[in-house]
Amino acid sequence: MEGLKEHVESLIQPRSTSIQFRQKPDIDLDTWLRMGEAANAICQEMGWVISSPKTAAEWSLIYEAMEKAREESVK
Repeated sequence: MEGLKEHVESLIQPRSTSIQFRQKPDIDLDTWLRMGEAANAICQEMGWVISSPKTAAEWSLIYEAMEKAREESVK
């Protein structure tokens, strides 16, 4: 699996419609707030103790950090 990404990239022709160039869709404020509330509810349901409920912005940062770490571990 090592080097597979680079090998595939060398075989394909990059296009502006390619998935690698797609932008994440914008998320409206109401959706962000619901996501924060849902994440806090899940923590409570799972019995996970957090010092205080996190805001949607905090959950977003946590999610982005976890995604970055996951991507780094796959490389």
